[in-house]
Amino acid sequence: MLVRLNGERLPLTPKEVEILQLLASHPGKVFSREKILSIVWGYEYYGDTRAVDTQIKRIRQKLQSADDCGWEIKTVYGVGYRFEAYGDPDDRQDSEERKKLPETPKAYDFVEEKPTE
Repeated sequence: MLVRLNGERLPLTPKEVEILQLLASHPGKVFSREKILSIVWGYEYYGDTRAVDTQIKRIRQKLQSADDCGWEIKTVYGVGYRFEAYGDPDDRQDSEERKKLPETPKAYDFVEEKPTE
């Protein structure tokens, strides 16, 4: 699977795509690091929850050039992460105010890759 942002393909790893897809498919919902680990890596993963932090950091770095994309991955201190869409990027109010904004058209797409012959 690949991710396109404003028509441009993003160079994300498979795990980064899975995390982004998980968060983007549930905007506003907070996912703990443990929950992300169990969904993306599976229950058999015995690694550190900081692996999620590293993946989120890499996703954010790859999206730095798309600062005005209409969404972001927010850190919920002490809990985990959430995907948040907003209206005008210059109009980033607190969460209660954002809920009143009109729905933003998606600037991203998850696309199944067709095998090349």
